[in-house]
Amino acid sequence: MTTEPLPTSLSQALDLPFSSARQCSVQLPSDIAVGSVSVGGYVACLMTKYALYYATQHPKLQSQVALRNSYVQFYRPTFASAPLRMTLREVNIGKAQSTLRVESFQNEKLAVSVDIGITNPSITGITIQTDWRLFTPPSPVDLTKLETDSDPNWISCHCAFYPEGFRRGQSYLKNFIPRALPTDFPFIEQWG
Repeated sequence: MTTEPLPTSLSQALDLPFSSARQCSVQLPSDIAVGSVSVGGYVACLMTKYALYYATQHPKLQSQVALRNSYVQFYRPTFASAPLRMTLREVNIGKAQSTLRVESFQNEKLAVSVDIGITNPSITGITIQTDWRLFTPPSPVDLTKLETDSDPNWISCHCAFYPEGFRRGQSYLKNFIPRALPTDFPFIEQWG
């Protein structure tokens, strides 16, 4: 009896030997793809992990290894059949937050870019009491009843499954909506 090897897990696919250099090349696994196109979330995670690894090796960034934000832009599909060459630029190195940019190329064409904000969350700043609260208190929820759709305050919405559809990943999720919607939808403007 022969058994086929298990597909590559996401944690295995992200566990690559990154370089602390400003450029590295990786081969994308074909297991984390829709057809021949690599899943965009995997590519974005891979690029972010590369930037965070670079920060741990950089003398001025070693204290800023917590991800604060990322902005990913896809220009063309990435394919598992060709290696992905990632280049890193230090956009800004600051005391409290720094920005790194990773650009990924396939066949010498820019495919994906990500701007990553990293920070040290232990840096304390000014805290001001604002008395902010949710305008309408959320409906009570019993997580054990959500699984069986028996919570009286929530209703579930499960999208249809289309194997070749554009939103195939969404069909694996179950969304929950409060049965009693709030009557007022106030606009709250908050400046930071």
